[in-house]
Amino acid sequence: MTAISQIIAKNQITNGGPIILVQAENEYSASASNDIYMQAIIDLYRSNGIVIPTTHNDQHAGLNGNFSPDKPGTHVDIYCGDSYPQGSNSWAQVQSVYYSNHVASAPSDPLCLAELGGGFLLGWGSLIYRYF
Repeated sequence: MTAISQIIAKNQITNGGPIILVQAENEYSASASNDIYMQAIIDLYRSNGIVIPTTHNDQHAGLNGNFSPDKPGTHVDIYCGDSYPQGSNSWAQVQSVYYSNHVASAPSDPLCLAELGGGFLLGWGSLIYRYF
């Protein structure tokens, strides 16, 4: 993590590079012990010269507000979530409650989808659906 964060620091936009954000964790749950872990990641980034905003992808965006800047405790700069409208085998609309959940958990943040995917990988031999 130290070596990677030093590479990111050298290539962040504030140093003329292309990197504008850095994700601290992905789909990591919040608890007292996890706050210590998340804070350690953020502190490591900052101690190695990363000044760009940190993000976190909360798999259950809006339901928990894990590490949201609008919640007490350890937080990232930009709170994000994810949505997979394709699911594993059938089409569904993007979660219709995503925006209202996001506003409830991170009202000061811009709406952020760290993951918006067309589907999941299927195991070998799984039935594949075609939509054309």
